[in-house]
Formats: sequence, C-alpha cells, structure tokens
Amino acid sequence: MLETSLTTETDKDQAATKETKTAVAEAATTQIYVGPNIPKEGLNRFRVYKNGTPKHFEQLFSACPTVKNLFVDIDKLSTILKQLDQTGSAYHTWYATVTDYVKGV
Repeated sequence: MLETSLTTETDKDQAATKETKTAVAEAATTQIYVGPNIPKEGLNRFRVYKNGTPKHFEQLFSACPTVKNLFVDIDKLSTILKQLDQTGSAYHTWYATVTDYVKGV
C-alpha cells in the first residue's frame, strides 16, 4: 500500500511539472502590442495575442513594417515599457514612427 501511495505522489509531481512546462511554453508564444492604437486596423495598445499575430495585419505590416517591432513577448513587458520611455531607445523610436504613420492614416 505504501508503494501505491508513493507512485501516486510521483505521478502527481510529474503531472504538475508537465503543466508548468506547458504554461511556460504558452507564455513564450503570447505577445502583447505596446504601440499606439491604430483604430482603422482594430489594433489597440496592450492587446494580447497568442500564437503570433493575426493574418489580417499583414497589409498593415506591409504599409508600416515598424509595427511588427511593437509586438513583444509578454514576459518582457516591464522591461520594454521602460525602454519606451527612454528617448533614443529603439522602442521609443519605433513607437514614434508608428505614431507618425497613424497620423497619416
């Protein structure tokens, strides 16, 4: 009976480990858009996308390729937000470029 109890605990530990790995892999494919709102394209700041960006944004990416740079892994959000506020950083520059594009849309 003790052996059955140990086996059950090991199975539970393995299942928990598998769930954790799945959650980590899922978070890695989850991205968040940190650029300005682009209402005509239905793209809003801080919208979360799982498994990549939707195909209907391909035309937007062709018109303004910089938009792609503002889709970031969600686990890096706090670091990226700091960079958005730093004048001269890549993210600050990309945000400004997309803002200019939006004004011309």
